[in-house]
Amino acid sequence: MCTSKLPGDAARTGEHAPSVPSAPATTSPPPQPPPSAATPLTDQAEAPGSDAGSEHSATLAFVRAALAGACAELAPLRRALTDLAAHTARLGEVQAAQAQRDAAVVRVAERNRQLEESFFEQELLPGVVRPLISLADSARDKRARLVRHAERHVALPATDVCATCTSVLEYFDLHVLDIHTSLATLGVECYTNPEPRFAPTLQRCFTVVPVQDPAQHGMIASRVAPGYRRNGHIIRPEQVRVCVVTHDAMPAHTGG
Repeated sequence: MCTSKLPGDAARTGEHAPSVPSAPATTSPPPQPPPSAATPLTDQAEAPGSDAGSEHSATLAFVRAALAGACAELAPLRRALTDLAAHTARLGEVQAAQAQRDAAVVRVAERNRQLEESFFEQELLPGVVRPLISLADSARDKRARLVRHAERHVALPATDVCATCTSVLEYFDLHVLDIHTSLATLGVECYTNPEPRFAPTLQRCFTVVPVQDPAQHGMIASRVAPGYRRNGHIIRPEQVRVCVVTHDAMPAHTGG
């Protein structure tokens, strides 16, 4: 009768049990998550990106709308600036034309002044002004001679003589006044230098008056006739009598 030996029996008896070949190992694929579990995870990962994109689009739309509104508001300002530039250019043209007209007016005025001065020097001065000045001098001279004649032949002071001959003297005064008024219409003025000392540029020495005091030398003794000038140009200087120290007037020195 055959008996089978167990593996334990072989170990106890010192016998080696025959090795049983093991089955070859097989590599199993990694476990895959179920499809139902993957879908929520994917939605959770994409949800923040979708919100950010929507917010970015909304921001861009708001900026575009704001820019469009700003452009609409700036359109009248652009038109106003364009109109202002056009008006400024027009104003510059008007100012340039006005400057040309002003320059032309200045040239015409200067030309008229030159013509007026030439006409005055060539026509009015010798034909009108100088004869009127001579008439005024003649009237003053006649008045002075009348006063001196009355003083010599009438034993009255000069003031009384003037009171007696008031009508005649007033005639000469009015005559001189009318002449000065006529000269004033031509731009000629009558002047008298107020300084007590003789001024050669404004006055002419009519006669000299001998004096002994050296301090009186060059002083005005009396005034004969006023001067006449036009635009600062002297036509006829004032005529005066000037005090002059002469040897004849000096007292003779006698030896002691």
